[in-house]
Amino acid sequence: MESRIERKRSRIFRIIAWSISIALHMALLYFVLVYDGQNNNELSKETVVLSDPV
Repeated sequence: MESRIERKRSRIFRIIAWSISIALHMALLYFVLVYDGQNNNELSKETVVLSDPV
């Protein structure tokens, strides 16, 4: 009986670990994409501002 409970508990922990890892990966990917987008926009604005007077 204990082994069955342990098996169920390990399965629940595995599901929780999977969901946490997927959520972390998605958040990291979203953060990287958003940060890259903001960085590129700022860089393009700076290059436009720098190239305008010249």
